[in-house]
Amino acid sequence: MGYTNYWSPKKLTKEQVPAQFWEDSEKVLDMIIDKGVKLATGDGEELLKSGKEIIEKSNNGEGQTYPAIYLNGYARGEEDESYETFGLVFDGEWNFCKTAREPYDLAVKCILMLAEQYGLLEGKEDEERVWDFDGDTDEEEYTNASEIITILNIQK
Repeated sequence: MGYTNYWSPKKLTKEQVPAQFWEDSEKVLDMIIDKGVKLATGDGEELLKSGKEIIEKSNNGEGQTYPAIYLNGYARGEEDESYETFGLVFDGEWNFCKTAREPYDLAVKCILMLAEQYGLLEGKEDEERVWDFDGDTDEEEYTNASEIITILNIQK
């Protein structure tokens, strides 16, 4: 069993997801790639070079009904940094992704933080955050993600 992130996206059409969310997601993913994290397509097979490429590949699938972000760690390098595909799909269905604390977990947490800031996730108002993970907010994985969001000064 791997380190797991949990969330419930709202059911949204592409037009309902703010353009700024996609732009901020691209910036965050670019920063993560610049830090040396190898991000890939959902199957881990194709290394992606930019946040824009990740967003475009995620939303160009045939028959795709809902907007989404799909990614994984890269599986074809010297080290396999993939685990499970992260798919934030705005279909209204509860979801989870085990990352086994591979480096791409940073991208998963950042994207979930952005989705939360933009009000794109379902949750209870009395909860600290509307998504969860196996760990605490003082752990390195969470604080590193929070730091990236803060550095980029991303606020809805």
